[in-house]
Amino acid sequence: MDQESKSAIVSKVWGMCNPLRDDGVSYGDYLEQLTYLIFMKMAEEYSLPPYKKDLGIPAGYTWSDMNMLKGAELEQQYKATLEKLGEQSGILGSIFKGATNKIRNAAILYRIVQMIDG
Repeated sequence: MDQESKSAIVSKVWGMCNPLRDDGVSYGDYLEQLTYLIFMKMAEEYSLPPYKKDLGIPAGYTWSDMNMLKGAELEQQYKATLEKLGEQSGILGSIFKGATNKIRNAAILYRIVQMIDG
């Protein structure tokens, strides 16, 4: 990845800070939510060829189960996914234990999911 591509990604990520801040989401909460979402996206990518690794994400709670949803459906799936992943054993459960959705605006959550998906 060249420097220009990296700069564009960083710009998109930081560009989401203002709408979230305006909606009452703190910088720390934004980073936390971004980390959860990126982990889910990475787990999805590692489950596909050429890697084909099983990271223990239960069926029905994968990135693919969430990334095309909008509005209340997206919020509900994200909340359910965080809860389900927090119930898992091992490192997966440790990472997501007590995780909650702190992005209250469904439109902003959708924009973040689409940004990560892209």
